[in-house]
Amino acid sequence: MPADYGHIRATEGADGEEIDCFFGTEHDRQKVWVLDQPWPDTGLFDEAKVFLGYATVYLCCVIISVASTTDRRRARRRSQADDLTAVQGLAYPGRPQATGGGMTIDNDFHFAHERTTQPAAQPDMLGLLRGFVGSSPTGDAKRTWKGSGFNMLWRPNHGQSGNKDFFLQLMFTEEELRFTEITGYGIVNRGFLQDDIVLGSVAYLQQIKDAFDQSGQHFEPGVWINVPQLTNPTEVASVARLGSIPHGATICLQGIATNFAQPQFPQVNITPFPIGQPGTGRVFPEQFLTWPSAARTPLNQGQASENP
Repeated sequence: MPADYGHIRATEGADGEEIDCFFGTEHDRQKVWVLDQPWPDTGLFDEAKVFLGYATVYLCCVIISVASTTDRRRARRRSQADDLTAVQGLAYPGRPQATGGGMTIDNDFHFAHERTTQPAAQPDMLGLLRGFVGSSPTGDAKRTWKGSGFNMLWRPNHGQSGNKDFFLQLMFTEEELRFTEITGYGIVNRGFLQDDIVLGSVAYLQQIKDAFDQSGQHFEPGVWINVPQLTNPTEVASVARLGSIPHGATICLQGIATNFAQPQFPQVNITPFPIGQPGTGRVFPEQFLTWPSAARTPLNQGQASENP
């Protein structure tokens, strides 16, 4: 057991036995915490657990989680289960199980942080991020966006394709972007000078494949966060995006969310130029599709163009 454990005499719990109790080390604490423990196989109420000598309910949740995990491990050893189905049956309901298929972020996770102060009322903790997921009366709004794209980049070449030190990669893509709201009761962000603020959040997963051979090209999990206005320091409301790109970097981007009409993308030039000198670009033959080159993606289809 992760803590001292016993029972309260002359009591009777829902299981017909004396009520179980965990004893912490802060003996001067006046508050008593009571947590309802579910049956592992059904998720229905089993019995109440009492916690004495703990400062916060969070510590109680940690204790009961560790104790329950220990009990499940003992149950696994006793069962001598030799198949995956039997072992999975000992896990708590709602915990993701190992299955085949593609990667998703479908889950029932929602934040429920304890608050030390009552935050100012907010009409929607997601703010303008609401458009990513839409609305749901049960708070589990989600949306999936799919479409096609085109990717072009000059990348380093270390002898893999031709004898030049660069390679112009051209790729038609299939893209999928999943959004799932995880705000729950709000993500509490705590500070010393600033009172508690409550953030809204959307988890996302972006996957990009080559449209011709379905090879995976990009995988990025992350979250969007809506940050309300601050008073200390004085800051306007903002948004942030946190993402992890295995073949690139981990990012934290912050900015201001505003409403815009349909975006317009201006025509751009792919001619490389020295840093800080956009007007002095150098044209490479690979920019012309009629020019044969081993330093560019082979042209298997499409009409050639003579414009860079």
